[in-house]
Amino acid sequence: MSKKDNEKQSVSCQDKFIEQLIEKGEEVNIFLIGGQRMTGKIIQTDRFVITIEDQRKSPMMIYKHAISTICEQGYQKTHSNSYGQQRRNTF
Repeated sequence: MSKKDNEKQSVSCQDKFIEQLIEKGEEVNIFLIGGQRMTGKIIQTDRFVITIEDQRKSPMMIYKHAISTICEQGYQKTHSNSYGQQRRNTF
């Protein structure tokens, strides 16, 4: 079996997680590395991008390298610097 065949057979944790979210059909929060939050249903994905649809059914394409976190709608992420700020305040 070639290396290429091996790669096709192994599915990454990332791909499994995203496929589960697509199957659920629920809205997700996607946080970008710049801190912006995007909300919508994931409708498609490939190696480089995720396509989501917002409440107005407008499709948006997001490059995976720009994503920091993907979570289901009920999850609330605090600001990325909150831990560091709390830690500085304790000294």
